[in-house]
Amino acid sequence: EGAVDPGQNRAESLLYLRQATSIAQTTLKKIDDALLPPIDNRLPSGTLNNIRTALKKDLSQAWMEQARCYEAESPDRIHALQQANQIISPLAAKNDPIDWESRVAWLECLRLLGGKKNTLIFQQQVNIDLSENPPDDVQAKIRLELARQLCDDSDYLKALDTLNQPLNYSP
Repeated sequence: EGAVDPGQNRAESLLYLRQATSIAQTTLKKIDDALLPPIDNRLPSGTLNNIRTALKKDLSQAWMEQARCYEAESPDRIHALQQANQIISPLAAKNDPIDWESRVAWLECLRLLGGKKNTLIFQQQVNIDLSENPPDDVQAKIRLELARQLCDDSDYLKALDTLNQPLNYSP
């Protein structure tokens, strides 16, 4: 936003993000195809699943970055956030092992999507995540997303209070 011509930089960023998204979707399809009953598979299915999970995280992040290039509540932004949400929400729901990175990304996606339903899910998930006593850095990230949500609602004092809460140190 501080660039001399943000429109040009935004357009260039969108071009690269669209290319990255396209490549990631193609690669994800290849991995899914490789996970079908193998004829001559060179990688074990566990390795392919790990690669697929990492790729899904990157793909959802690319969609979220695309969303940031658009104006708030524009159809393009909502579409990009919906795509990100569709990819990240199943990863965030897994509990074994707990994927905190995906959970925080899902919270961010829900916050950016907005709306009553997403805000309600966001609040519930924040409470669930914090009650599980995550690692200190994850608690801080969750509280940061909560503070951002409160700022979006113009509740700045509560946002500051949220950021100033002491961490519940995990064992």
